[in-house]
Amino acid sequence: MRRVTLLLGLLSLAACRDAGDEVLARTKSTYAELLQVGTPAQSRDFDAVLKALDSIPSSSHARAEADKLKHAIEAARAQPAQRPLAVAPAPLPDLGAPALQAELENTRVECATLAQRLSGLTGDARAQAMEVLDACRRRADELVDSIEHGKHPEGAPVDGGAP
Repeated sequence: MRRVTLLLGLLSLAACRDAGDEVLARTKSTYAELLQVGTPAQSRDFDAVLKALDSIPSSSHARAEADKLKHAIEAARAQPAQRPLAVAPAPLPDLGAPALQAELENTRVECATLAQRLSGLTGDARAQAMEVLDACRRRADELVDSIEHGKHPEGAPVDGGAP
C-alpha cells in the first residue's frame, strides 16, 4: 500500500511539472548572458528571447514572470539610444585651419544630432535617416582628410596649409 501511495505521489509531482518553468529558466539565462556582455535591447539577439517568452503557454504559472520580462525588454527597446552613432561634438585642438576646423565642428554637431534622432525610428524612416547620417559622416571624413592634407574638399589650399 505504501508503494502505491509513493508511486502516486511521484506521478502527481511529475504531472505538476510546468514546461513553462524550463523555458523561462533557459530564457532568463540567455537574457542574463546578453546583459552581461552589454548587448543593447535593440539587438536581434533579444528577438530570440522575446520569441521564447511568447512560447510559454498562457496556462503556465511562469507566464506572469515571462510577461514582465517581455515588457521590460520592449520598454528598453522603445527608449532612445543613449550613445549617438556619431562622434560626440567637442571642441577640437587648434588644427591650423580655422575655417575648416569650424566647419568640421559644425558637421560633427550635425551628425550627432542626426544620430540621436535616428534612435526612435524604424523601417523606411530609419533607412532614410541613416542615409542622411551616412552623408554627414562622409562630409566630416572629407573635412578631416582636407585638414590633414592641407587642401579644401574643392581642391583649394586651406589657410595654414601648403599650396
